[in-house]
Amino acid sequence: LLWAIAILFIGILFFILIKLIGLRLRYRRYNRVETKEAILLYYSFFIQVLKRMGYKIEAGEMPTEYSERIDNSIYFKENGFQAITEVFIRAKYSNEHLSDNEKQVCEKFYHNFLYQLRRDVGIIKYLVFI
Repeated sequence: LLWAIAILFIGILFFILIKLIGLRLRYRRYNRVETKEAILLYYSFFIQVLKRMGYKIEAGEMPTEYSERIDNSIYFKENGFQAITEVFIRAKYSNEHLSDNEKQVCEKFYHNFLYQLRRDVGIIKYLVFI
């Protein structure tokens, strides 16, 4: 019985370590790529996590409609999800040059998003969702 508990404990620690290392590597990768690609990667991450939380994009739902639904469901301290979606739409569908400031907006939201998620759902669900 003691062995089983020890193996379970080591497994949980390993799971946490892998998740935290993955989070750190993801952040580094996003900051090493060009602005447009970084914005698309950040947004894709947000969508994946929100999907795991039960906020799937409905069939036929436009990005602006989805972001409005998210902002109505989840409170973000500073920039809401709509602001990030506007940056995403410019990155995805426009040929205009994107500034590093827009990448920084996404980076700041990334940290705010993770903080808010950890605070709202607790550490165990947080580790599952990321």
